[in-house]
Amino acid sequence: HLGEDRDDLASTASLTTLQIALAYIAVISLLYVFVPGLFLHGFFIEDPLAADRHAEIRRMAAMLLQFVAAYNLLDATQMVFVGTLKGAGDTRFLLNVSIVLAFLLAGVSWLSVQVWHLSVFGCWTLIVFWCWIAAATYVIRFWRGQWRSMRVIENPNPSPKYGVGEDIES
Repeated sequence: HLGEDRDDLASTASLTTLQIALAYIAVISLLYVFVPGLFLHGFFIEDPLAADRHAEIRRMAAMLLQFVAAYNLLDATQMVFVGTLKGAGDTRFLLNVSIVLAFLLAGVSWLSVQVWHLSVFGCWTLIVFWCWIAAATYVIRFWRGQWRSMRVIENPNPSPKYGVGEDIES
């Protein structure tokens, strides 16, 4: 819709896409939290000698799926707003943020393992927090609205902002 100079419709489309993405991911995430066995079943062979060890690993995997559930919601948010910003041409901002976030994740991951000696759950907590930072960054950029005036391809003959037969005062 930006090619039509209808940033209002582009915004509406982005927010509608966010609602659809979050609804879909919410269903998947709820399944991860409440029915983890649905996803884990195929990873375990029936071995009576390893039943105790498998039970412990299943509990850990089920807990990790809860982290994935949180990550999914944040990642869906990121994907929608990165797509909007990218489609508008806000690529320099996206590149800069991606570089900063990549170095941040690499640094925090190294510190988590080598210095802080965090458990797998501690590391995943930091990853989910990192995803929250990324999602919040893109949401804020979207709401600030700089993308609304950007165009990937400049239109030499911009169409009027109003439809045919619609006057400005209506």
